[in-house]
Amino acid sequence: MGALYLGVCSPPAEAAKKAICSNAGQLRLDGGDMHASGCVSTDFSLSTFDVATATNGALNAVHTFGYPEFLDCEHTFTSALILDWLAALLLVGATLWGMKQLYNLFSGRNDE
Repeated sequence: MGALYLGVCSPPAEAAKKAICSNAGQLRLDGGDMHASGCVSTDFSLSTFDVATATNGALNAVHTFGYPEFLDCEHTFTSALILDWLAALLLVGATLWGMKQLYNLFSGRNDE
């Protein structure tokens, strides 16, 4: 089972947690001050992540947030699906080649 986040099914839940962490960063100019925040977590097996905030390059605080509950999803990009698409592509290619050969046969191009 995968974890669904922003319409994307990530096979391990850690990948969805990394996506949440990477979206936590912000830059904001307020008056003459530059406010920045960014995720500083590296262990995505935990149920929380840390976001550091800074003003003008000086660290203000580190806040801890919990990950949302992920909906379960079926990650379908497996080798079996890829092989099925390859087989379908080969079938379409063979059909087109056969139709071209039939056209050549009935149009007299293969007459000797």
